[in-house]
Amino acid sequence: MKTANKIIEYKTKGELEFIDITEEVIKFIESSQIKEGLVNVQSLHTTATIVFNENEPLLLEDIKDNLR
Repeated sequence: MKTANKIIEYKTKGELEFIDITEEVIKFIESSQIKEGLVNVQSLHTTATIVFNENEPLLLEDIKDNLR
């Protein structure tokens, strides 16, 4: 069984910031040459949240409004 891992670090500029990591995850999958399996995305900090959703500006504003 082939495995691969990568740590990606981000510095946020403030509260309620959304960072789209889709392209970075795709590049990692392609470079790993793994053809089947799962991708595990996790946060190592309790103050961060991972949300899987479409990157639509109005949707992101709705999420921010709800969090406020």
